[in-house]
Amino acid sequence: RLVTVHPVRGIRRLKTDNTRDPYRDGWDEDSRERLLAACDAFTIKKGGHKEVHEPALGMLVRMALASGARAGELLSLRWRDIDFDEGVGVLYDTKNGENRVIPLGDCIEELAEWKQRARGQSDREKQNDIVLYNSFSGMPYQYRQHWQAVLKQCDLVGLRFHDLRHIAASEWVMEGYDSQLVGRALGHRSAAMTRRYSHYSAKSIAGLGRKVASVE
Repeated sequence: RLVTVHPVRGIRRLKTDNTRDPYRDGWDEDSRERLLAACDAFTIKKGGHKEVHEPALGMLVRMALASGARAGELLSLRWRDIDFDEGVGVLYDTKNGENRVIPLGDCIEELAEWKQRARGQSDREKQNDIVLYNSFSGMPYQYRQHWQAVLKQCDLVGLRFHDLRHIAASEWVMEGYDSQLVGRALGHRSAAMTRRYSHYSAKSIAGLGRKVASVE
């Protein structure tokens, strides 16, 4: 007998928790320093014995904090997608189906050094032109286990990689960037998605008050 109705039709998807606020959960400048330090010191076992430095995690985390991009988007980047003169990257086939330009901030200088670093690139890596790869295998970087290990080392267990996206957006709003620009950088389809960060504009609003007072 032919099945005429899709078996999962009518089943509601579980909602993704996109309302988390890392700052309310305790994220601060000390958290950033501990996380980056742990990433920079992170090592993996080569051949099951020798400990070797794995710099890909630190690069991935810095790019996430600079760009507000998702992990999968950053891992899809190729060198041809990065404009070193403008300091941006271009993401193709993103979650909302559109191409998107992301800021890379201070990471652009580190990325330039990363590109020039000779680390025994594999034929697969050269062919794929991938930016983020495992320095031992040369394969596209698989970050999840490394991420969890680093969180334990710096006592930030519970922090999700996706939280780095929220942190980047919150910092842009606190620095006074226009919400439409922030939404474009994040790839938001609607202004409502960006408004979740609106409470971080209090510092800019307070600055407007001081400016008005000084004029009077």
